Amino acid sequence: MLSKPYNFFKSLKDKSLLQGAYAFQQGALARLSLSLVLPITIVLGLLFSSEISALPRYAVELNNNRCTACHSNPGGGSLRNVYGKLYGQRNFPASKMSQQELLWMDWRAFYYAPEKPKTTRGGLELMEAVVGIKAPLHSPQQEEAGKRIELVVNHSLTGLGGDRETYLLWQTYAPTEYSLRPQYYQVGRLMPPFGLRSDEHRMYTRILTRSTWNDFLLGLAIAGDLSPQLHYDLAFSNGEPVSARSGSAGNLRGGQSGLHGAVANLRWNSPWTGLPVMLGFSGASFERFDSTAQEKGDSPWAYSLYGLASLTRWTQGRLPMTLSVEFVGAQHMNRGNPDLQAMVATKPNDPPLQDYLNALANSQAQALQAELAYTISPRFELIYRYDEMLLDKNFPADAFKRHGLGFNHWVAGNTILRARYEMASGGHPQSDPDGSSLQDAFWTMLQVSY
Repeated sequence: MLSKPYNFFKSLKDKSLLQGAYAFQQGALARLSLSLVLPITIVLGLLFSSEISALPRYAVELNNNRCTACHSNPGGGSLRNVYGKLYGQRNFPASKMSQQELLWMDWRAFYYAPEKPKTTRGGLELMEAVVGIKAPLHSPQQEEAGKRIELVVNHSLTGLGGDRETYLLWQTYAPTEYSLRPQYYQVGRLMPPFGLRSDEHRMYTRILTRSTWNDFLLGLAIAGDLSPQLHYDLAFSNGEPVSARSGSAGNLRGGQSGLHGAVANLRWNSPWTGLPVMLGFSGASFERFDSTAQEKGDSPWAYSLYGLASLTRWTQGRLPMTLSVEFVGAQHMNRGNPDLQAMVATKPNDPPLQDYLNALANSQAQALQAELAYTISPRFELIYRYDEMLLDKNFPADAFKRHGLGFNHWVAGNTILRARYEMASGGHPQSDPDGSSLQDAFWTMLQVSY
């Protein structure tokens, strides 16, 4: 028998919060004249930009600071519980998969059309196919006391292959309680609790800080809520960040990891209706313990400052928009970064390009991204994004910039069609003009996630 999940919605037996959220959203749209939709979208699209992960967006829109309201992971993302799946139904009839939380799947087909198809790879590909399981190891008596022990395993079936997020989770007390004492303990292969969580690996803020959907830490994490407004995460890594692209911890040398460190995240959600914002800070610091350290102090670090504002809540639904902004800084994160290599240079054997990348190995880098999401209906939203990446903060003229305009459309329950057209510019003179960071492009993705 499926164990009843302990989360924010435990006391809402009729799931009134989910139904109320949709009723509020639909009522707001009914009050908004359709003749204003296009002008407002264009004007604000010129002022703001970008697409951030929907996970923090939903938190600020619904005024809920607990990721476990919809996810098994206290840091958000990956496997969802029943309420997360029901929210993703978007008023479509609930399927059998959406009414259970022991099995999870994420399937994505991706089409990419670059500006220079003869020199840059494009076309249709199976981006990801992940299956996940959650095995409850606790007794009914423990669950009634607000304690859970679960084994969560996510495995990729595509060419990337290998285990993804895989961990043992221990919940020590019910989510209705608040304390400085950690509520959750995790051990295993974890997503770093850094910045605005997103499963889009092309975001400059995620690439510079090695915190994309494909990057993991090996170690221990704790999380808790000091109050309904204040949440914290703290992860300790005993190994260098592992990429899902390698399918294994290939950076473990002789049975010993070469990088140790910690990642911390603190997130505050405003309790005031007149100030519907969420603010957060993340920091990461690592120390090298092997021959890859080129000099004393050659240890990676990064930080993130982020914020979200719900204009929907602020205007009582008259302006259904959410704005998200994040700024990151990092050093010693560029060396051996496969995502950066793919975006800046497509010719690995070109000496000038490699000299350029090597020169950036120890530079202080910065990135900025912002997103404005305009909700047309519960099943359709417009997205405008701006991304900026500066690989060496001392040379601001070399910044990579990218604007994108697109949409998210739920064609069925937990099934999203995403599309975006992106315009890219900037970069260092030695940057490869065939790199994806300097090309305009159109892409679309169909994602089925239960």
